[in-house]
Amino acid sequence: MPYKTYAHKTIAASDLTLNTILDLIVEGTWDWDSATGTVIRSPSWYRMLGYPIGELLPDVFTWEKSIHCDDYARVMAHIEQYIKGEIDTYCIQYRCQKQDGSYLWIEDRAQAVSRNSEGVATRLIGAHHNIHAHKVIEQQLQQQTRLLEEGNQTLEKLLARKAEELELKNKQLEEQVATVEKLSQTDVLTQVANREKVNVEMVKEIARSERYNHPLSLMFIDINNFKFINDTHGHKVGDAVLVTLAKVIAANLRSIDCLARWGGDEFLIILPSSDIHQASDVAAKLNDVIANTHFSDNIELSCSFGVVEYQQNETVDDFFHRVDQAMYQDKEAS
Repeated sequence: MPYKTYAHKTIAASDLTLNTILDLIVEGTWDWDSATGTVIRSPSWYRMLGYPIGELLPDVFTWEKSIHCDDYARVMAHIEQYIKGEIDTYCIQYRCQKQDGSYLWIEDRAQAVSRNSEGVATRLIGAHHNIHAHKVIEQQLQQQTRLLEEGNQTLEKLLARKAEELELKNKQLEEQVATVEKLSQTDVLTQVANREKVNVEMVKEIARSERYNHPLSLMFIDINNFKFINDTHGHKVGDAVLVTLAKVIAANLRSIDCLARWGGDEFLIILPSSDIHQASDVAAKLNDVIANTHFSDNIELSCSFGVVEYQQNETVDDFFHRVDQAMYQDKEAS
């Protein structure tokens, strides 16, 4: 029989002990429940990454966004294997972004405390352990070993200088690549995502929906009689209407939603973790906001909306086709 450190008589006493321990331990603990979609994190988790305690949203998006881009695919593959029961142990090292923008090496360990009848994990409890100092020393030792093998200290100084120059050039190149990538994925007129960007995000969100069993919805918005606006008021006014509409829609979405200009007068919105009812409420809200917005030349604007929820194993093309059909049904009904 295992040794009992505590034998509390009340739940309140147990909670006090547990929360005190979680506040004291160095490791940052987390608790993910697929039924609610929430992730509970200990104070040490926030302190480790330099955030005020409780500042971030209690969801998996917060964690995924913190993972270094070079580690992301490896971490996602590992946790998916563990959730599906394909591997027995979840333990992986990767880099997490801190509040100041720097990255911290951590070791992430977890255990499934519940699984469904198909063996898929429905709740995980884990801990992040700070291994940054160990990693830095390990990398320094590896570099020094390489230099010693060369047996030339002059070469060491030369390499250090070249490394600094290379790091600077790499940073400049990364900034240029990031700028070009943003431009290539942004609609020039409205400054929201373009068709290329939304296609990439859709593939990512479908994978996330299937990974965590979260709902995912798609919304298609088409401006009614937009050709009449262009013909009557001119294309300059029409462009101004599109810019204003994009700003109005974006202002009424969450940070995790993705708004894109799909065509000339068409917009597409990806709504992660939203079922058909929640997405329909968003559409109704946007419809009211648009109806009460003052556009250029006192133009009154109305839109047709299509809203659908992702169906498991559905292709991206089928998902897009269904939301397009839903929009046309709404247009015909209005």
